Amino acid sequence: MSQPASKGIIFAHPDRMCHVPFGHSNVKKRTAPWCRNGLLLPSLLALVLWSVSAVTWAQTGSNYRERWVFFSGDTLLVDTLSIVPGSLVFLVDSIAVEAEAFTLDPFSAEVHWPGAPDSALARYRVMPLLMAGVRSHKDPQRLISSSGDREDPFRYTPP
Repeated sequence: MSQPASKGIIFAHPDRMCHVPFGHSNVKKRTAPWCRNGLLLPSLLALVLWSVSAVTWAQTGSNYRERWVFFSGDTLLVDTLSIVPGSLVFLVDSIAVEAEAFTLDPFSAEVHWPGAPDSALARYRVMPLLMAGVRSHKDPQRLISSSGDREDPFRYTPP
């Protein structure tokens, strides 16, 4: 005569442990419904593959850019980052413009193009920072008070 399975805490239905049989040992071993017919292994495999692919999607950044630029004068700031020298190509009416028609300052990403069209498609690659940008580790103007009571912290005066 088989005894009914206990409904206590230790011997309760194992919802999260489908590989562990539950019930008494003389009762036919049962598994949770999602483990029957081999659904657990494909589900775990799909979950692992999805989580790995989610990590790789974050790594698909590129330094290649393609955008329409509109000229209002003869000088244009193409991007906020420095442009890789030799990578800038302008397309006007799907025709590439010769590099002699414009001058590029790649470090400040400025193009000087006299007689430029209204708009053009620019294709280029960028560096990870603006090389011509202002950089300072310490700004003296922020540390020196305007009253003149404070010494210049960047200037050494021997005793």
